Amino acid sequence: MRAAKDDVELLNQHDAAFHRAVFAATGNQTRASLLEGISSRTMWSRVWRGMVDDAVADRTIAEHQAIYDALAAGDAALAEAAALMHISATQKWFRDHLADLEDDA
Repeated sequence: MRAAKDDVELLNQHDAAFHRAVFAATGNQTRASLLEGISSRTMWSRVWRGMVDDAVADRTIAEHQAIYDALAAGDAALAEAAALMHISATQKWFRDHLADLEDDA
């Protein structure tokens, strides 16, 4: 992901691959299938975010690193918390920016 941080589309491909790897490691096929469905439907919005937010790549990489570090340490609670923070930060960014777009309309 670090090598792709300046290429929005490639970064998003790596982002999706990271999440697939994490879900695959859980052995939970239902979650993995849900992720695939969500990922394909949200690609345009993630690319848009990468184009309008210069800091998103660094934040995404840092959030993924926190998840990875917790998993590597075997700390399931910390990994879950880091993943929740990652998802919450993404959702908040989209809510805030979509609200701005609605206000401008």
